[in-house]
Formats: sequence, structure tokens, C-alpha cells
Amino acid sequence: FLGQVAVPGFFFVSGYLFFRNLQSLSQWREKLGKRFFSYVLPYLFWNTGMTILYLLFQKADFSIHGIFEGIFLYRYQPVFWYFFQLILLTYACPFFALGLSLFRKCFSSKLGNLLFGVFPLFFLGLVYFRLDIPYLNEDAAFYYSFGAYLALLGFGISEEGKSLSYENTKKKSAFFPSLLLLSALLCYGYTILGKNIGLLLLATVFYRISTAVFLLLLCQRGFFAFGKKYADHNFYLYAVHYL
Repeated sequence: FLGQVAVPGFFFVSGYLFFRNLQSLSQWREKLGKRFFSYVLPYLFWNTGMTILYLLFQKADFSIHGIFEGIFLYRYQPVFWYFFQLILLTYACPFFALGLSLFRKCFSSKLGNLLFGVFPLFFLGLVYFRLDIPYLNEDAAFYYSFGAYLALLGFGISEEGKSLSYENTKKKSAFFPSLLLLSALLCYGYTILGKNIGLLLLATVFYRISTAVFLLLLCQRGFFAFGKKYADHNFYLYAVHYL
């Protein structure tokens, strides 16, 4: 149950952080530049190192095709599929930012942010009807775009967040996390008892994202504080656990 929410949470937070306070295409280009150093370079560096190791120990074919797949398509570091998806969503799918810019130009800024919701709905439709986009993981695209959507609407899942502050009363503080947990449990139950394939896929997506946001809100409220000391090393820890 819990093991399946880490990667959805990763995509959700990545989309949220990228689109938080995004006001213009110039800011979008600036964020792309920063992500090159935090996404692309570590991905290429680690994959290159793994490819060299596999070649040295004669576990890989010394060919242009094999080297290309090792460096760019994570052939020898399969756990990096999620990193590959994140790079695709950030760099190869500019229609998120371009669509947002178009919505804001045609309508008001607030209405443009609201209309951005067509993107997570679009990917949910792909999941339900089992339609594939080459190289792109449709449910990962949903988690990413949904996180972006909440950021644009001003919902806070971090210290800088505004709209989801529940410090007033204990009841308010517990309401939204409880609702998310209930949603996760109901959707998870449907994945066990349900029969409609499309609804099963949607229920799987919903229980994963509900659980991920639930855990994020717990972190916001001070739970799992012991994990903060590992936060700066999460890429390294994830990369080496496959070894």
C-alpha cells in the first residue's frame, strides 16, 4: 500500500514546485535552466558511470546503440525510469507552460490558472481508456500536472503555502488529511473488489495520489522529522539502492 506512493508523490511535488509562483514564460525558461543542473546533469552523470562499469566488467555490449541506451535511456540503471519521465515532463512537454500562457492571455490570470485543470483531466482520460503516448507514462504525467495545478490555484503543501493552512483549530487541522486518508482507503478497496478495468486504473491512481498528499501534509505538521537529515542525499540513496 505505502510502497506504491513514493514515486507518485515525487512527481506530484516536482510539478508543484516547478509551477509554484510561475508568472511568465521568462520565469519558465529560468526554471528550466535550474532544472538542467538538478535533473539532467545528475541523470547523465550517473548513467554514464553505470555504463562504464558495465562495459569494464563485460556486462554490456560495446556498441554505439548499447552506449546510447545506457547513457540516455537508463538501460543499466532501470530505477531511473522515474527520472527519465521527469525530464520528459519538464523539457519535452512544454505544452504545460505554453498552454498556461495561452489561457492567461485569452482569459484572466485566475481563470487561466483554473483552466490548466484540463491537463490532469486529459491524462486521467488516457489512463481510463488505456491510451499510450510513446515514452511517456500517463499516470506520472497526471501526478505531475495535478501538483502543478494545485500550485497554480495557491494550495499550500509547504511552509510557503497559503490556502491550506489549518493552524486555527485541531478539527480543521485534521479534516483535510482525514478526508485524503478516507479517499485513499476507499479507492484502495476498489482496486481489490472492483471489476471495471478503467475504474480500477483510476482508483489506483487516486489512492496513490491521496496517500502521497496525506503523507506530505503529515510532514508539513512535523511528522517524520527524522527524515530531514536524509533530504539532501535522497538522489544518492535512491541511485545506490539498486546496486
